Amino acid sequence: MRKFTWLIVLFLMAALLACAAPAPLPVAPPAQMPPPSPTSVSSTPTPQDAAWDKVIEAARKEGKVTVYSFNLIGDLATAVTKTFEEKYGIKIEIVTGLGTVLIERLKSEGAAKKYIADAFDTAVSLVATAKTTGLTTSVGDLPVLAEKDVWYLPPRLDPEGHIIIINPSPTSIYINTKLINPGGEPKSYKELLDSKWKGKIGISTPVTDPVPIYSYVARKQMGLEEDYWRQLSRQDLKVVPSRRDADNILARGEVPLIYAASASTTGPLMREGAPLKAVEVEEGVIMAAGPGITLLKEAPHPNAARLFINWLLSAEGQKLWSEKRGSLGMRKDVPDYQHPDAKMPLKKIIYQSLDDVMELSKVQREGTMAKLLGLEK
Repeated sequence: MRKFTWLIVLFLMAALLACAAPAPLPVAPPAQMPPPSPTSVSSTPTPQDAAWDKVIEAARKEGKVTVYSFNLIGDLATAVTKTFEEKYGIKIEIVTGLGTVLIERLKSEGAAKKYIADAFDTAVSLVATAKTTGLTTSVGDLPVLAEKDVWYLPPRLDPEGHIIIINPSPTSIYINTKLINPGGEPKSYKELLDSKWKGKIGISTPVTDPVPIYSYVARKQMGLEEDYWRQLSRQDLKVVPSRRDADNILARGEVPLIYAASASTTGPLMREGAPLKAVEVEEGVIMAAGPGITLLKEAPHPNAARLFINWLLSAEGQKLWSEKRGSLGMRKDVPDYQHPDAKMPLKKIIYQSLDDVMELSKVQREGTMAKLLGLEK
């Protein structure tokens, strides 16, 4: 009897222990397992990435970039300087002036073996002049230049990579809308030879400003012979030193129209309320290569200069440039900040090629158009 009682007790204890045992933990299905650490090829730095990281590191050690500039002025210069310095910790120094004057300064500094500037921005034609003078060198393999399908106009103009476009520049006749009523604007460049426009045309001198020369270089596409400018010179032109001066005399109402201008310089004035408007003439709108930039051969801070040029062509740099200048950018991922009165339908566009830029540079150096207009160097 005792034996039977112990068996019952042992059986009951075993049952109690089985009930008290913890249930096995559920196994998570594969879909709920934590994702593995990323090991895809796309996350692996490429040799190009590593090389550019070294450029950035070297640029930070250089600590400074000096730009001789026609374009980096006012709000644009302030915004570019602040954004770039905060991003990379590299100081920017900007020295401004006319492109032709800055080229002479670079020549003088080179002759004295006193190298100050790292990069030079001005009209693309003058960047080409700096190249032919031997002042420039290739920017090399900038990451931004390898980007595909983001450009309206590819930034690298020459195969060697000396001439880099910052911003395209649609160019045409501009009018003061307070002085010329709708419908009263000239419909073509040829119409400017009419006696009614005598003494009423402003123009920046082709001695120092390439903008008037755009139409000379495009004369075959536009149907304008050299004699056209000789006749134009007899219209008592109001000649001023630069395109900014031309924009300003138009905004002040000193003339009702100017021979050629672009949104890159009229944009800031239009945002301030200047009564300016672009005219699409029958010869077509010249899509000039516009402002350009180059790396200087004897740059004391070459890595910082390359980094700056790359950044200026990035979406961030292009947005600042276009926004502050009120211009059309080169990138499809950057908004068009042109003032409504600067926008043209662009029914007929005359694009500027590298050959055009080189001819423009030659015409300006030799003063061809200046002589046709009776403006000797």
